[in-house]
Amino acid sequence: MRILILLFISFFSFSQEEQYRSEFAWCNLKDEKSIDDAKNIASKYGEFVESVGSQYEQSFLAPMHAGEFQYDYVLWGSWPDGQSMYEEWGSYLNDYEKPAEVADCKKWRAVYNFLVGKSEISSEKKDEKKPVQFAACKFTASGNNEKLFSAAKLNESELIEYGFKGWKHHYLFPYLGWEDEFEFDFIQVFHWDSFESRATMAQKYVDFSSKYPENSKRFEKIAKCSGQNSFYEEFIFSNWN
Repeated sequence: MRILILLFISFFSFSQEEQYRSEFAWCNLKDEKSIDDAKNIASKYGEFVESVGSQYEQSFLAPMHAGEFQYDYVLWGSWPDGQSMYEEWGSYLNDYEKPAEVADCKKWRAVYNFLVGKSEISSEKKDEKKPVQFAACKFTASGNNEKLFSAAKLNESELIEYGFKGWKHHYLFPYLGWEDEFEFDFIQVFHWDSFESRATMAQKYVDFSSKYPENSKRFEKIAKCSGQNSFYEEFIFSNWN
């Protein structure tokens, strides 16, 4: 409950455009079904979403370096705001004619999704499948949301000033579907527009840290993260205005 109270207090720090709602579902394909079958159903659902005027986007995550990951893929859906979230769910439950399932999806969970930094590249330079990294984070004794968001803005300006391009930085906070007690306060997400952008950041990060030594130290005073896992993301559709 402490983290949710702090989250609401910190809402004032961000414009509406930087706050989203997202959902995740962990899925295993049924026998003789493929990831292409799941993508095909998702694409057709995107057509339905557009036809009813809902604002929703969806992508698939597949593990790269994610330990003993027990699922074939993760469905990642997002809405621009809470109103859009419940309108889309309403049309899905009441108006959508669901096809035969090709996967068993479990652990449906929703989060508050804060975009706290970005430097995009042109669409023609973006990969169809993009790298994403997740890490579970806990606040230190002196850390809180206000300090976290303030530090993110400083870190964003330094990453851009150095010249890193083609990346986005998000913080996810539990919303719906989570247990009462969980072992983290938020999830940190970095995703890149291309593997080239990711490779450039990996190659030059030591040099970046030497020029901006406070960048990582600033965050470490606020939160500690562990359990980093990497996936690739494949975008399926978006019907945001």
